[in-house]
Amino acid sequence: MRRYAIVGLCLVGGLAWAVSLSFAPSAKPAVSLAKIELPSTQWQVAPSEPKPAEQPAVQAAVQPDAKGAELPAPQTELQSGEVLTADIKAAAAQPEVTASIDKPIVQAALEPTVKSDDVASPHEAPAPQVAQGCPGNPDALGVSRVLTISPTEYSLLGTMQYKQTLPLKDHEVVLTFDDGPIPPYTNSILDTLAAQCVKATYFLVGEMARPRPYLVRRIYNEGHSIGTHTQNHPLAIQHMSMQSVERQVDGGIDSVDAALGDPKALSPFFRIPGLGRTNAIEHFLEAKGLVTWSADIDTNDWWRGSSPGAIVQRAMSRLNAKGRGIILMHDIHPGTALALPMLLKQLKANGYHVVQVVAAGDRPKSLPDLVATGAEKEGWPRVLHADAEKGGPVKTAMRHRVKLALGHTRHRRAAERKEAGQVDYTATADHRLTRSY
Repeated sequence: MRRYAIVGLCLVGGLAWAVSLSFAPSAKPAVSLAKIELPSTQWQVAPSEPKPAEQPAVQAAVQPDAKGAELPAPQTELQSGEVLTADIKAAAAQPEVTASIDKPIVQAALEPTVKSDDVASPHEAPAPQVAQGCPGNPDALGVSRVLTISPTEYSLLGTMQYKQTLPLKDHEVVLTFDDGPIPPYTNSILDTLAAQCVKATYFLVGEMARPRPYLVRRIYNEGHSIGTHTQNHPLAIQHMSMQSVERQVDGGIDSVDAALGDPKALSPFFRIPGLGRTNAIEHFLEAKGLVTWSADIDTNDWWRGSSPGAIVQRAMSRLNAKGRGIILMHDIHPGTALALPMLLKQLKANGYHVVQVVAAGDRPKSLPDLVATGAEKEGWPRVLHADAEKGGPVKTAMRHRVKLALGHTRHRRAAERKEAGQVDYTATADHRLTRSY
């Protein structure tokens, strides 16, 4: 009996051991909060609020270790129903990415960062018209680029008289206007330039600018560069004493400064009246920190009887022969005001681009606008004569004076050019006609 009792107990014990093995949980790595050193600022799990089994591991993943670094979060294969639903709702709430946003991003990723043809020189800046277009005129000529120059780099510009000119690329032009301002022709030219979003450089005469500050400030506020052209525009400046030349130059600067109301607005650009250069004048201008401008292309828009069509034809013929350059015009002639829209159209049709030239240094963005007086409006002439401001000889007589002055000085000036190693222009057909007033 005793033997049967022992066998029975063994069977019962073995059966109990087998049953206990079938219900035992699978071995898992034990994670204990006690084994993770948490800084005092970390979240703690209150003993009275037990968390699910996975909570310690997740919490440990987001807590920084004792050195302040974050522990990597484990990749979980499954998410709870609540978490998955929250992720779906969050994804649905994201705004849809449309083609208009995505396409430029893709193109930017595929295109090279910088195109070699678009690299600007250190003194070159993209023109705002290129980026923003011309309001109200998508087909406008506009400005292709902005060129910044300083007197330390350039002192004499224009191949009509000098070896050096602006660093223009093929089919690039710079528009310049002398002798103004005077209504209504300066106004008309400004309207044409604004309609095409084109910028120019103005060389103003002091006695023309001082009584018309409203017009001088309009030129500036519309983005054009302003230089000077003496006080009274003496035609034979090359025969004057240097004391008189200095008074003319300084007086013109003072008058334009007064019209602008801010000397910082004036660019250090100067053009000699009649292009009557001498070495002494050029050295004086350089010592004053001024860039002396001549020109590459003369439109001769001051010629007596020049029709707008003839002005455009001359300008384009000479420009096509050179391929680029500084264009000389005058904003005091009705023919020029009428020719400018046609000229800009021809420039665009022939593939030319306008470059805006600005002086280095800080300048005010704009100046306070002024209004023309009633007397000034009533005095606007219908036909402008060269003596409109001084009551001197009529245009025909002034043209004769220009020719006479050139005739007296052409031999001396040819000798000066030869001495300076410059090109002799006395043999050219247009030599006697390249001086403007």
